[in-house]
Amino acid sequence: MRIHRLILCAAVLATGAASAQIKPTDRPVRRMALSEAVAQALQSNIGISINRLTRDMVGYDLKAASAIYDPVYTFTMVHSDASRAARFDPTTGINTLATAAQSDSVQNSITGYAPSGLTYTLGLNFAHSFGDRGFSTFDDYTANIGLFQLRQPLLKNMWIDANRQALRVQRLVKGASDLDFQFQIMTLVREVYKAYYDLAYADEQVKISFSAHELAAQLAHDIKRRVEVGTLAPLEEKQAESQSQTEYANYIENVQRRNTAENHLKDLIASRFKETYNEQLEPSEKLLSVGREVDLQESWNAGFQKRPDYRRRYLDLEARKVDLVFAKNQILPSLDLIGTYGRNGLDSGGPLNQSTLEGAFHDIRRNSQPYDTYGVVLSMPLTLHRERANLHKAKAEREQGILLLKQTEQTVLVSIDNAIGNVRGSLIRIKARRQARELAEEALAAEEKKLARGVVSPSEVLRKQQDLTRTRSEEILAILDYNQALSELEYADGTILERNHIALEPVK
Repeated sequence: MRIHRLILCAAVLATGAASAQIKPTDRPVRRMALSEAVAQALQSNIGISINRLTRDMVGYDLKAASAIYDPVYTFTMVHSDASRAARFDPTTGINTLATAAQSDSVQNSITGYAPSGLTYTLGLNFAHSFGDRGFSTFDDYTANIGLFQLRQPLLKNMWIDANRQALRVQRLVKGASDLDFQFQIMTLVREVYKAYYDLAYADEQVKISFSAHELAAQLAHDIKRRVEVGTLAPLEEKQAESQSQTEYANYIENVQRRNTAENHLKDLIASRFKETYNEQLEPSEKLLSVGREVDLQESWNAGFQKRPDYRRRYLDLEARKVDLVFAKNQILPSLDLIGTYGRNGLDSGGPLNQSTLEGAFHDIRRNSQPYDTYGVVLSMPLTLHRERANLHKAKAEREQGILLLKQTEQTVLVSIDNAIGNVRGSLIRIKARRQARELAEEALAAEEKKLARGVVSPSEVLRKQQDLTRTRSEEILAILDYNQALSELEYADGTILERNHIALEPVK
């Protein structure tokens, strides 16, 4: 029975001012399956949309960190003028001639960085210089090509330095971000399960309290007729009417709780609450009370394989190992191999011949002016206070990472054991609560027959009605706890996404 119909019926059954406070709702009803609620939450939940962008940004950070190996091309073009006027030198008594020179130069270079720590600069430069030295003119073209700079660390900063440490850690951060996002998806699915079950439970509570009010109101009506004919005392009528109003108040309270549960589910599955405000959600699936086989060892194994928070601890530990490797490397002295290699070219011109750039490149092709250098650079601090402190810190962080992994492992074991205990315990409670409810129904039926024969007082029937309402609520609560325990177990052993056939889209 739909909630707005129950409210309408309650308004008819209630008396006086109390009934005037309840108005039937005309909101359209939308029946929703649990899988539909989960799918809509994954698509529309604002928190997941925020976390999805956060995960994408971590991917962009990794791409940016990987750019340390991207070569950099540099182009430089310079024109220069230099001149000096003629002047008399009093110390020598000689007149110096005026000079003028101009030059145009073009420099092309590619600088880069290799995983071993090697830094290099490749280049091709050429220039044209011309002018008047006072006693002669000049017109020269020069060019050179080669490895202008080469530096390879042999100890400190070999294979790992600050940039490569950051890149390795960022790769692990990227993996951790994916696991964090998966864990957030799992948490959302669990919250949708809980909200959906809470709404289904609230619906059942509304029905139970409405039925309790109907029973109490009918009994109050029957007692009133007996009081009118003098077979019962007026006090019995007041007690029955009091119980009827109490059950009615309980019903209204359950309707309010049902609205709160509905709003919570809407908050999880909708990005715009106003768009869903005028529709009433109703679960199309009932709470399950059928037992499912659970195995502690299988759940433990699944938890260690699939729990994102546990797998993330391994990545955190790997990141701390990278920090430790870097800290150990920084203790070493800096010993770098350096070198250059290239070819020069020159074509000089004067009054009788003209120089060309082709002439300079001709020298390069003939390798008539090669050059090379090589050597080593050794440097080390006189004290290693900072490096040793960083090393001790890195060792402590690694030990901390190991302890955090063990702590998370224990958390996984305990949470799964608790979840399985709750599943088994709530299933036993369902059977016991169902038997209690059936016995309460039989007891109420027996008391009603006795009341009809005048054997018992109405107060006994009222107590049996209260017992029936209580046992019905306890039974549906046990069923709710069982469903919640199942979803909590799927969350604890990391299988909740797999059971819902949810696969995460690849990161950008």
